[in-house]
Amino acid sequence: MLRSLLHPSGSLAVQYSAGRYSTSAGLGPVAADVFHASPWYGFGAGGLDAAYDSLWVQALVLAGTVGLIIAVAFLLMLVFRLWRLRRVTKRPEWNLAAAALVLAIGGSSGLPALTANRDSTLLWLILGVLVTAVLPESRGRHLSEG
Repeated sequence: MLRSLLHPSGSLAVQYSAGRYSTSAGLGPVAADVFHASPWYGFGAGGLDAAYDSLWVQALVLAGTVGLIIAVAFLLMLVFRLWRLRRVTKRPEWNLAAAALVLAIGGSSGLPALTANRDSTLLWLILGVLVTAVLPESRGRHLSEG
């Protein structure tokens, strides 16, 4: 198994995405069905009886090309917002937020970001720090309230 991961015999996209992004299927048979039957608006909330494997394919199935454009716009807005915050946010906090965004984008491509071994460990660690961190200006309030 390790040998096949380190020295794949075929395409890297096929090997590391479990065939989701093969050259013969493009984005896969599910995406091909959407492009054939309802490319602009997808199949709606009912979707298809198939594994979507990624945010991109799921957005395409449920909302078509329009939904895919909205998903891309949302992620671009997050990247733009993070970029704008670099001047007003302390460097460690900005790096932590950037790491969470990179992991979320990686997860959107089909990497199971909340359940896979390595990337989920990092994402849960980052989310835990973000949720439990106490802001410096609120430390005094917590001490005086208690």
